[in-house]
Amino acid sequence: MLDSTTYVTGSERISLLVLLSTCTWCWIIERFASYRINVSNVVQTRLPHELRAPLTQLQLQKASRSFTWSLWIRVSPLLVLHTLLRPIAEKFSWLLVLERSIPLFEFVLTVWFIIRKCSLISYCTRRILLIEPNPKELRNVYILLSDSLTSFSKPLVDFSLYVTAFLFNSESHVDLAVAMIPITIRMVQCIREFIITKDRQHLFNATKYSTNIPILVCVWYSRVQPDKFQYDTQLWFMLLNSSYTFYWDIFMDWKLESMFTLRSKADKLAFPRIFYYMGIIVDFIIKYWWVWTLHRGSSALFFPSEIQYLEIFRRAVWVFFKLEAEYIC
Repeated sequence: MLDSTTYVTGSERISLLVLLSTCTWCWIIERFASYRINVSNVVQTRLPHELRAPLTQLQLQKASRSFTWSLWIRVSPLLVLHTLLRPIAEKFSWLLVLERSIPLFEFVLTVWFIIRKCSLISYCTRRILLIEPNPKELRNVYILLSDSLTSFSKPLVDFSLYVTAFLFNSESHVDLAVAMIPITIRMVQCIREFIITKDRQHLFNATKYSTNIPILVCVWYSRVQPDKFQYDTQLWFMLLNSSYTFYWDIFMDWKLESMFTLRSKADKLAFPRIFYYMGIIVDFIIKYWWVWTLHRGSSALFFPSEIQYLEIFRRAVWVFFKLEAEYIC
């Protein structure tokens, strides 16, 4: 059975990362507003069948801040309570059950609140595999939602380990199946868009997501055949995945023509050039974070599971420049 400290800590991390993600979204909206860019021009803010006008930039800012604050005041007290109970829970059996149940309550509350308060997210979640290429503003919502979900793969894996250990008191490979969900969603979306548009770029995009599968297969094989497993094989697959996705981020999603000249015309940049150079550097460093930890001979450079927090930050940077590319190009 998993050590309680390990899986409980991992179980509550996903809730904290969701809270942090809402803050990064507010930050993105504020930055766009400071450059007089209306995010509603590239992201749909109303349900497709609604006849009301899209949210203005100011309305979107207010709605984002209100949602973030409402979610924080509901979930953060549970995070604090869980932290306070952990040192003393082992002394009382009933308190231990409560302490180990809190992360599950956090997760359910978070998902329920998002679905209930965000009708557009609820709509896209129900139709996540049936991505709608048009209008483009609605497609962007699908892409932001599903691509952001891939950044939560590792937190979801930790949460699945917690649920398995807490409810069934056993370990299994269900965490690898959970890790496949975000990948499968994006692959199906890409294939569906290819069928609709006949644009081969979607097939290359699907191939990009498929590079995660060999890595998961290697993890599975390392568990069932630890004596025969060769870690070097997994490293090559990780290198392929990091390189492919980094290239795609820069040149396809952010629509940059070069990492140095950026875009051919300066007026095609919505922000100062330094922003783009910093974004490229951040994306590169975090994409290859596993190389830096490997060189040091440990799973983290500063604190356990740091890559999960860094990935949420990297995803925020990706969203920032993805929206900018959709606005400009």
